[in-house]
Amino acid sequence: GKSSEARAVLTRTAGAREKLPYRSLGYRALALNAAGDGAGARAAVDNLWLAADEAGGLIHWQEKPAALGYRSLDVETTAVLLLASLAVRPDDNRHAGVVRWLMQQRRGGKWDSTRDTAFI
Repeated sequence: GKSSEARAVLTRTAGAREKLPYRSLGYRALALNAAGDGAGARAAVDNLWLAADEAGGLIHWQEKPAALGYRSLDVETTAVLLLASLAVRPDDNRHAGVVRWLMQQRRGGKWDSTRDTAFI
């Protein structure tokens, strides 16, 4: 069925993790969780936390240099990774630092793009 097909795709992408942008890895963690692989999803999120930038109580992810995009890419990436972390580790106390960072990215009461707003 579809669930086994999804698991097969997730298994195949496991070897490409180093090449994937952080945002894609966040989506992969969400997919692992949805496919019933909670342990795999938690491991994926734990690995992503190792790549987080933290300064002054603010936490975010700076997208890998190979991931080309526009200025707000880090906002989108951080929002997706927060969603993934909330899904598998809802009580993690680092979430507050991520939310604070996202809120500081607002300009004039809004984010830079409608994409940012949609992701957040």
